[in-house]
Amino acid sequence: MTTISDLVVNNPNMLVRVDTHANAREIWTGFSAGSLQTQPYFCEFELAGKVSRAGKKQWTAFSEMQWSNENCFPGHVELTSEGVRLSAKNGQDFSSNSLSLSYTFGEKSDVSFELSFLLPDWVKAEKFSKGQLRFDIDWRQNPRQLKKADWQESFFIRTEPSVTPRKNEQGNWVWDFSGVKSVVFIYETPVQKTTIKTDDRFLELKTDNPKLDKTFLACLETVRTNQFASGVILADLFHYRDAWLRDGTYAMMGLALAGGHDAWGRFVDFWVRKGGFSVGGEREAQQPAIFMTGLWYASQFLRDGATGTAREKWDYFEQFGDYYERRVNEHGGMIPTAEEWICFVPALSSWPNSEIYSGLITASKTAQLLGKKDKAQRWSAAAQKLQADFLAKAYDTQLGRFIPLAGKPGELFVDPKHPDIKNYNGPLRDTRVDAGMLQVARLEFFGEGQGIVAADDPRFLSTEKQIYEQISDGKHGIDRFGPNPDSPHQPGGEKNPWPQLMCWSAQLHTLRGDRAVAWQWLDKGILQSTVFSLEKNLWRLPEFWTPGGQPSPASIFPWSCGELVTSVIFLFTGLEFAPEGADIALSPWLPQGMNTAELSPLAFKNWELSLKIKRDGAAIKTELSAKHIKGDACAVLRVKTPQGIQTLSSGQTLSF
Repeated sequence: MTTISDLVVNNPNMLVRVDTHANAREIWTGFSAGSLQTQPYFCEFELAGKVSRAGKKQWTAFSEMQWSNENCFPGHVELTSEGVRLSAKNGQDFSSNSLSLSYTFGEKSDVSFELSFLLPDWVKAEKFSKGQLRFDIDWRQNPRQLKKADWQESFFIRTEPSVTPRKNEQGNWVWDFSGVKSVVFIYETPVQKTTIKTDDRFLELKTDNPKLDKTFLACLETVRTNQFASGVILADLFHYRDAWLRDGTYAMMGLALAGGHDAWGRFVDFWVRKGGFSVGGEREAQQPAIFMTGLWYASQFLRDGATGTAREKWDYFEQFGDYYERRVNEHGGMIPTAEEWICFVPALSSWPNSEIYSGLITASKTAQLLGKKDKAQRWSAAAQKLQADFLAKAYDTQLGRFIPLAGKPGELFVDPKHPDIKNYNGPLRDTRVDAGMLQVARLEFFGEGQGIVAADDPRFLSTEKQIYEQISDGKHGIDRFGPNPDSPHQPGGEKNPWPQLMCWSAQLHTLRGDRAVAWQWLDKGILQSTVFSLEKNLWRLPEFWTPGGQPSPASIFPWSCGELVTSVIFLFTGLEFAPEGADIALSPWLPQGMNTAELSPLAFKNWELSLKIKRDGAAIKTELSAKHIKGDACAVLRVKTPQGIQTLSSGQTLSF
């Protein structure tokens, strides 16, 4: 019988995750002891499994283990079975990322251990000396492959006596522990793996552009592996270590689009239960509005559809629809929020208010769908009041652009609690060129009318033009924001290209029907960047990189990676949900110089679609096949293609 002991670590800021494959990691929440009422959000596990035995051979059947996440605490997990003890615990030094996992056998045993890697490029080095094997790996591997392991950064094996590994015929490393008394595995900055039961089948991209394929896969894996079993996703594992509702929503929208419907469901359930703002990090007022936008967007292709999502999550929509309506009415339009990009002054910030507008529009659509006309009208009226005030204050007619802080000239804010902290105090108006202004129209990407202005609005086009001219690095990289000598907050600007800004530009041009230009932002700005090396950084996108090509301290950033996944899928498929007269619209496309692309499976409601796109002279030809997940032989999908609306049955293939 397997026994489990959970010992509470006497350190309220340290949460340790140990999963079914005995991988673990520490998460520093940044909370004080008094604010850990929400714990255990990040440490949710209980191991239940067994050590199998056949003759003299014995092994730990990790793949058969189960976990639960109720009433668990951070600490030490120990499994004991048939004389074999598996122990996983974090070190006494809480500043260390190390964690030891040891097997101790009651007698000399014949044990073997095998591992392989989904992404061999992520194996940076192999070293073996004095009984220690070291792999330098940068990310977790595929959790659904039972023999795929996922060691991150540094992985050591110590044995007594020492064992030399060998490669088997499949190219996997194998250790033969025959006669070994004990084996100790030591992980540094390890990372989770779970055996969550899910129907998710993630989209695979295969093109004749290997850089694109590797980057897409690495970015998809980055989002997947930052999510905990509870559903929460961290902004970054090793730098921020905060669960931002904003960043998580944008990252998970990309994952949902790529087939992570169950993963999206866990994320949604976590935040609906929590019902508030972010855990750690900034707590800007717009974050629940972004989440509502995400709920509406994802409902267009989830199995339960928009009505099911609206009905199931109505309490959340109502809570924050009323919240934003009240605040808009209190202020007569724009809401004071912290503009975290430039400073933390609670100003009339343009980017956050555009997201609040989108949240109100989403809440109104949801109420309308459920026949709640009074709520729909009230929230729509609040959105219109916000929009009118936004256009009057946030667009500077003399400069011809939207500005980040839209207070009156000369207005100052003094924080009564922190009057001496420069970043918390200062002017309530800032007119600099700010790449965040791309967001005011980019939200239209998630549904018609979601943007506070349309992507082809002349005011936005003028703003966008100035962003590209004044704060682009000339190599399709977009800086965070430009200088403002009159401001005490970063008067010289910040010249770090942010990959999600390149993705937003790609989305905006896709929205306007110019996919060739959209591809340039992804290809020249990211894939073929002359500044930042994807290969050196294992094909993943950081939060930003410096002009010298160095990634930010948050070198693994799910938001950036999720935005790339979203951009690539829309770029190649031309997806449109619920077009007039059809269930889905597809207009596949290939960039110049690319001849083939395959995307499969593309999960849409109860369907799995597969697209094979091929260049034929000047034309793009597509084979579209469909499978109804529930096996309904009578199911029919209405697909709008460039040739018109066609019907597709399960198992059928369309050519267009």
